Amino acid sequence: MLNLSIRRMIILSNNSRKLTGSRNVSHFSPEDLVPYAGKFTNTGAMRTQPKQTKFGLIKVFLLTVPAVLFGAFVSNKGAEILEESELFVPDD
Repeated sequence: MLNLSIRRMIILSNNSRKLTGSRNVSHFSPEDLVPYAGKFTNTGAMRTQPKQTKFGLIKVFLLTVPAVLFGAFVSNKGAEILEESELFVPDD
């Protein structure tokens, strides 16, 4: 709450008062519920650029491909064990 600007705190306090009244949340616009801070601060300075993850898509592939291959290996071995114990025999 300390990092919020004065304007945002006023908007949030007004919304909390409105929510406790007889009005429903559906009467508010999304801008009232989640105020947009914008590109500039209250003093006029530009905000810092958001942190971006480098090689994000490559990291996703490097995690999902081995996980899918490992899952296929485990399910294949499980099917072999079930066939050996004659609990599951596929029809030819």
